Amino acid sequence: MLTPREFQALSLIAKGCTDRDISTQLCVSLSTARKHREHLHDKLSLNKSAQLAIYYLENFSAPEPTNKAQLQSTKLSERELQIVQLFAQGMSDKEVARELAISDLTVRKHRGNMQDKLAASNICGLLYALVARGWLELPLKGQANTG
Repeated sequence: MLTPREFQALSLIAKGCTDRDISTQLCVSLSTARKHREHLHDKLSLNKSAQLAIYYLENFSAPEPTNKAQLQSTKLSERELQIVQLFAQGMSDKEVARELAISDLTVRKHRGNMQDKLAASNICGLLYALVARGWLELPLKGQANTG
């Protein structure tokens, strides 16, 4: 069970906030924000921030839908959608590259392009934006929620 403060930190991580952003929003020191992230990794047995974001999105959040005009103006390629689905499963750039038999630099380029298209500053923000738009079906949907 998460404490209220851990839940707040998890929510901010899922939305793409950095440790510095979290420290500002929660009015705590940067080292405390980092400790919150570390405790969440340990407590939930998740190694990556992207996994924390997916955990939050699956168990606690239904992001508000984006307007249709914005949806139509931003398109992701089939390859980008493939890549982001693998990110949602907790894979790293290198693991995605191996899975798709492409270079990790190509994966990073696709990730950067997607982040630019969706104005996301990191992978967590990208995943949040994609779920909010209905473009990402979470890989573990259907399992019992713990929230």
